[in-house]
Amino acid sequence: MLAEFTRAGAASLSASRRQRTVDFLQDCRTADGGYRGKGEQSDLYYTGFAINALAALNAEVTQAHLEFLHAHCNTPYPDTVHLCFLVQA
Repeated sequence: MLAEFTRAGAASLSASRRQRTVDFLQDCRTADGGYRGKGEQSDLYYTGFAINALAALNAEVTQAHLEFLHAHCNTPYPDTVHLCFLVQA
């Protein structure tokens, strides 16, 4: 449901605004394919939101994104929010 709501909102944006948003998100990506949270390290929580936003904007989800998610699949005892992002991937 969240994905549908996000896609509908993204579809209502002009093409230039969608592209600026994609550019912003791509500029925020870290070298390991993730997205920072409150600290300097990539965080699965924020990465999940960024990837969902890119998908809603019909932007490419890259191999680096997928590798970041895959690297976190073996995290012992992820909490519910992080587990949901892994399941969506």
